[in-house]
Amino acid sequence: MPLPLKAMRFLFLVPALLCLWLAPGCANYQLGDKAVVPFKTVYVKPIINRSFAPQAEVTLASQIITDLNQSGRVKTAEPGADATLEVILVDYQKAVSATEARDTQAARGFNLYLTAWVTLKNNKTGEVYLENFPVTAEQQAFTSGGFIQSEYQAMPVLTRQLAENISNQVLGAW
Repeated sequence: MPLPLKAMRFLFLVPALLCLWLAPGCANYQLGDKAVVPFKTVYVKPIINRSFAPQAEVTLASQIITDLNQSGRVKTAEPGADATLEVILVDYQKAVSATEARDTQAARGFNLYLTAWVTLKNNKTGEVYLENFPVTAEQQAFTSGGFIQSEYQAMPVLTRQLAENISNQVLGAW
């Protein structure tokens, strides 16, 4: 037996009314963080490498700049920017995480740790937001092709993690 005409109209009207009722709640939704950063531009100083991390500073600088620009909250600029970010790589460590099954003296995998001190200051007011704040990243490297090759391949991944952690510190405090 077919539904009466009034019942069919009601069935079509309910979803439309529900959408109209819910739509205003979504109107103010914004993807990402609403916190306002007290600076619009950041100068990323050339990274100083006081650790033994092989050739990490150039890759790390590029990754930090990319992260900050992609955030949509700040842009990187030249030395006259609103704020200056200084990063010093201070520690690079390797620790055995796995050994060879037949020879426990032979390492099969390593954990790599990279630590940086981060300083962020406002160039206009002189306010220091972060001073020598330690930021660390960790990455595993497996020695299937030899340790040096594994370390070389793991370094960009390690610096990518460190760049994300630094960007989170720069943008996350607000």
